[in-house]
Amino acid sequence: MWPPALAPPIQRRPYPVPIVARRRSARFAPCLLAALLVAWSPPSARAAVFHWTGLDPGNASWNSILNWDIGLPPNDGTADIVISAGGLHPDPIVGAPWSIRSLAFNDSQAHTLTGSTLSVGAGGISNSGAGAALISNSIQLLATQTWMSIGPLTLSGPVALGPYPLDVSPGAPMSLYGVVSGAGALHKLGPGLLVLGAAGTYTGGTRIDFGTLQTLGDHFIPVATLVMRGGTLDLTGNVETIGPGSVAQDGLRFDFTVPGSPPTVKIGDQLAISTLGAFISYGAVNNAPATITGGPLNLATTSGTREISVIDRPNIVSEVTIDSDIINTSATSGTAPALLKTGNGRLTLGGASTFSRGVEVDAGALRITNGSALGAANVSSDGTVVSSGAAIELLGGISVEQEPLSISSDFDGTGAMQSVDGDNHWNGPIQIVSATTVGVWSGTLHLGGIISSSGPHPQLTKLGAGTLVLEAASTYAGNTTVAAGTLRVANTSGSATSAGNVIVSAGTALAGTGNIAGTVNVNALGTLAPGSSTGILSMGRLTVDPGAVAAMEVGGLTPGAGHDQIQVTFVANFDGELRLTLTNGFVPALGDEFVLVTYGTHVGAFHFHNLPALPPGLFWAVDYGPTSMRVRVTDTVGADALLPLRHALHAPSPNPSRASVALAYDVAEGATVAVLAYDVGGREVARPVEPAWRSPGRFVTPWEGTDRLGRPLPAGAYFLRLVVNGRPVGRSIPIQRLR
Repeated sequence: MWPPALAPPIQRRPYPVPIVARRRSARFAPCLLAALLVAWSPPSARAAVFHWTGLDPGNASWNSILNWDIGLPPNDGTADIVISAGGLHPDPIVGAPWSIRSLAFNDSQAHTLTGSTLSVGAGGISNSGAGAALISNSIQLLATQTWMSIGPLTLSGPVALGPYPLDVSPGAPMSLYGVVSGAGALHKLGPGLLVLGAAGTYTGGTRIDFGTLQTLGDHFIPVATLVMRGGTLDLTGNVETIGPGSVAQDGLRFDFTVPGSPPTVKIGDQLAISTLGAFISYGAVNNAPATITGGPLNLATTSGTREISVIDRPNIVSEVTIDSDIINTSATSGTAPALLKTGNGRLTLGGASTFSRGVEVDAGALRITNGSALGAANVSSDGTVVSSGAAIELLGGISVEQEPLSISSDFDGTGAMQSVDGDNHWNGPIQIVSATTVGVWSGTLHLGGIISSSGPHPQLTKLGAGTLVLEAASTYAGNTTVAAGTLRVANTSGSATSAGNVIVSAGTALAGTGNIAGTVNVNALGTLAPGSSTGILSMGRLTVDPGAVAAMEVGGLTPGAGHDQIQVTFVANFDGELRLTLTNGFVPALGDEFVLVTYGTHVGAFHFHNLPALPPGLFWAVDYGPTSMRVRVTDTVGADALLPLRHALHAPSPNPSRASVALAYDVAEGATVAVLAYDVGGREVARPVEPAWRSPGRFVTPWEGTDRLGRPLPAGAYFLRLVVNGRPVGRSIPIQRLR
């Protein structure tokens, strides 16, 4: 009868194993020879690879020498174990606690490992075969190691990390259904799925670099900072709390060193982050945005402030996006902001949030894509404060109701408050601190609340190509400058721009049907366009500079409803161009009269009246009376006096200039007209006005000081010349280009 299985570890015996093969069948000789070789191997050769054969006819015991190819693996942490094929017994049973260096499965057959605890060294655990591997043993780590799976790998028993970090790099799904404990850390690597099926107690923290880490129950991730360098944390269907607890460390940290793997947190029923440090911290090394989506994110603080710190990374529109609703289930008290945005990057909030208390933007940009992203709706005591050098941005056609806002200064030349795209509304009161900019880069931004001011030298500057609409009576001190795009006033009482002046810069427009108490100054190449289509725009004083345009529409006889009208309380200073347009198919008839401007008194007249064509036999007449300026339709040819009497080029404005200038020229009769620019040597260097047919009238054209290829001309003296039908007309006019 064959003797019982040899007890481990046979290699440590100080004497040879007795040779008993002569008493047994010759078919057992290879096994005994393998045992002898193992027994007599020198220490340096004992870290060998041991393949499970499962050939013991009696049992599947790990402790049986007959189940191994070269003898029983040593129980000293040096053996590399390979489970494959398995002969009669594909599922080893570990009969006693055993220490090995590594454990690998590498065939297409399914295997189940059971029995006593396995202590695993630096070689780790892997499944490189296609078959599924199940380990129900308790696992104890003896060193830092990596676990990998090409085929499915499941561990149903507990895993004791000890002080060692465990790197898990699955290709195929890997599942840990037992409790993971110890002082070590769990690192999720590899593109595959890692499933945690029990509440962990390890204290070294959790880090995700690639792939997906999924939890199957509530509160499975133990207390510690959760670090995401990439990949996905999937908490679907569960309630989870992450973070170090009552410790001043980051709760959730996006800390990238892994390119091409943007991190995502998928919240289940709810996620809370417990920490006395930063609630969420983004410190990317690579250009990868982070996203939090799914169920609500719980601030879980009674009176404290949750900080979200986001650094700026090049080429990323928004470094961190939170699409989840932000809630606060704790009873709230105090006046400290509930949420604090720090760092010079951009945080985007897209959820319908319900937390109370305010929001503070200390640095960088806070972008909202939901009207309720800033917390409880219609709570006027909860405000948003944007510090100097920071910004709040609106995107996507949203409406923010009753949220007080304090903004200051500018953000990177783009505005302390910005509307990125869409038709957006902010209906709460706004306070501007010192000189403040509002950028509307596309679409329209409606400000429906009162705008007030505090601090030294408050003023408001409109930036961006879009339209800013002021809909309420405001009280802020200082002037309003339209530096780009359009400012439209739509207030029904008071003054949309308080008592200050409104400056309409070159290339911009002032429009609307509201009231402005101060002086409106329309600079050269600026446009005053009352109405929205037609309407009445009121102001205290008006100055239209040379080269500026008053663009007005006529679609009927009634001021406001039928045609535009400008109402000036005090003095109207006229220059520039009156540009009249007929709308809605309206055709004026003989005797029709349109009061376009009313005033207390006026100075000068529009330098040029650009009036639309009338039916044959009818003419425009322009009258500047004591209190109003009007145009009327007459049948007398005396109205032809409105047309230029000769071809002429007027002095450019401004001159000298670093930027755009307005070129005004008169055409007495229809002709091909051009304006050419020459250097001091008489060489043509530019064509500010390309040759084209022009009907009689005055024309104003901007010129950026560039040649025909759009390149800026060097600083210096140049001469402009009007050319009509190929012949120079009049004298050359000098112009000075500055650096």
